[in-house]
Amino acid sequence: MKILFFTYPVAFVTPGGGEIQLLETRKALQALGVQVDLYDMWHPNIADYDVIHLFSVQAGVRQLQMQAKERGIKIVNSPIMWIPKGAGHYDMYNLYGVIANSDLILPNSMAEKNAFVDFYDLPAEKYHVVYNGIDPAALKPVSSELFTQQFGIGDTSYLLCVANIEPRKNQYRLIEAANKLNLPLVLIGHVRDPQYFAECQKIMGENTRYVGALPHNSDLLKSAFAGCKMHVLASLLETPGLSSMEAAALSAPIVSTNVGSAHEYFADMIHYCDPFSVESICSAITQTVSTGVDTARLSQRMLSQFTWKNTAAQTLVGYEKLMG
Repeated sequence: MKILFFTYPVAFVTPGGGEIQLLETRKALQALGVQVDLYDMWHPNIADYDVIHLFSVQAGVRQLQMQAKERGIKIVNSPIMWIPKGAGHYDMYNLYGVIANSDLILPNSMAEKNAFVDFYDLPAEKYHVVYNGIDPAALKPVSSELFTQQFGIGDTSYLLCVANIEPRKNQYRLIEAANKLNLPLVLIGHVRDPQYFAECQKIMGENTRYVGALPHNSDLLKSAFAGCKMHVLASLLETPGLSSMEAAALSAPIVSTNVGSAHEYFADMIHYCDPFSVESICSAITQTVSTGVDTARLSQRMLSQFTWKNTAAQTLVGYEKLMG
């Protein structure tokens, strides 16, 4: 079986969780003996493949999908999205074209699957749940001093948010919450939306630091997790947020948005917030401080259940189901 991975053309300009999911799934599938190649626009030999696996429902995947369908190549899609009530700002008509013309859809949770089934008139059999993963071998603890010393951060009780800077990740309200609680906040990630970042900068006080993006699984990033009071991902939606999973695996307390599939991963082990309410974000942070989190239990859950090895195995079951 030969598999070709593809995503929308500008995905890796500011890579985030979806791009990590693509690369890590590929690596884990290759470890299982599956041939998985990345699309090369200069050598688009799509006819050589049994399956083309699209990562995203962005409009940029649509043309290659149509070319593949014309050639009878099977299409798998990992949408990596959450359909909010009322569909939010998404162009649901054009998204439907990508979804409906996929032979198999791989949502990251049962909740995500159910949201698609409820919104689109497509059979449930068209979906196969594949959970997101982490790499236990890469998530070895690192001293917090590496990060704090490099960036001159003296207070090791900082809140941390590892996410691309964009409206969906909701850093603006998180900064408001940190200001209100008078807690240090460190932001790590690419600036995906410069205008939004400029708005965030206007309300950043002395307690908020933006240190830029750090390489995924780097010692610096793991050191940042080690030194934080908690990791907060108060996004407008998450499925469920790889940085939350990695923080939890490294035994950092986490706060997550209540919109999306996070509860399916973290269960009742953490506090959740309404991302549209600064008060709710503040409350989840203060509850995490006051009641604590069983970080050892949550870490074990991440490291045992949600690995890229398991993701690859679940993905391969989907491919085999599709190919008969």
